[in-house]
Parts: sequence; C-alpha cells; structure tokens
Amino acid sequence: EAILANTFQCYRKDTLKRLTGSIRRFKKMGVKTGVKLVRGAYMNEENHLAQKYGYDTPICDSIDETHQSYDQCLELLFSNWEKGGYLIIATHNENSSRLGRELMKKNDVKKDENIFFAQLLGFCDHLTNYLKEHDCKSCKYVPYGPTELLMPYLIRRAQESRHMMDSLKKSNGLIWNELFNRVPFKKSSTKQ
Repeated sequence: EAILANTFQCYRKDTLKRLTGSIRRFKKMGVKTGVKLVRGAYMNEENHLAQKYGYDTPICDSIDETHQSYDQCLELLFSNWEKGGYLIIATHNENSSRLGRELMKKNDVKKDENIFFAQLLGFCDHLTNYLKEHDCKSCKYVPYGPTELLMPYLIRRAQESRHMMDSLKKSNGLIWNELFNRVPFKKSSTKQ
C-alpha cells in the first residue's frame, strides 16, 4: 500500500517530467505510487516570483496547456497503475473526470482500489453525483483554518475555476429538473 502521496500541480510546465521521474523512482525503490493530482492554485504567486527574480515562468502559457498537462498526467498514472497505489483526482473539470473514469475502465482498475475523485465542498455537486452514479469513489474536501489564510485560498479556487459559473448554471438546471420530476404540479385553470 502507498504510505505517502505527493501533490503534483499540473499548471507547471515540468509536471509531466517530474511525475515520470517520481514513478520511476517509486518503482525502483519498490514503493507504491501515491499521488494527489491538481491543476494548481498559485499561478499569480509563481508568475510574480518569476518576474521579480528574473527567471522564466514555470507556469503553462494557457489554460488549455494546463488541461493537456493534467490529462497527460492522468494517462501516465493509469498506464503505470499498480494495485496498492493511491490516487486523488482533484478536479472540478468534467472532461478530466470523465477521462479518469474511462482510464479506470480501459486499464481494468477495480472500483475498490484507492482512487478517489475530489471536489471542493460547494463546487460541482452535479459532477460528484455523476461520479458516484458511475461507481467512482468521490469525496468533497473542506478547507479550514484561519480566515486570513482561508479566504485567499478560496478566492484562488474561484479565479482558477471561472468555468464554475457555467457549472453552477448546469447544477441549478439539474436541481430544477429533479424538482419538477418529483413534485406533482397541478395545471392551473383560469375562469373566463
């Protein structure tokens, strides 16, 4: 069983290379791979430091490159999956979540293995429900701590997830559909 999990932030240009090296080292040492895969939340800080100290930014040039990095890392993890490993697929992105689910099937990874999909509490409930309906282990994570540290974290999450407004609209639409399916509404009659 994996006893240690490293977090890999896929908004960095070097993440795939770093993950490949880690998997190689884990195998050489006979250690099961433990990974929490995230897109990343420190883009502004990383870019500010690169500018301040005069080095090239380590951050992907676009959100599409970040998505590509994340999905490539997922594919690498599943192609190297060993029973006893540990993986948290932390994403609010529907495409990456579906890819993770498809890769589990393609690589014959059983649902009782240590693979979890995670979203921030209050974000993408429809995605969490979708994953649960498709026999994926899905959980919500709850950030906690002093307000002065917690608020900047939540603001970064919201900024990073600008597509969340579309996701929220989708969630609301699903809630209304479910409400109309469950509650019997009578047609109103009007007198003329």
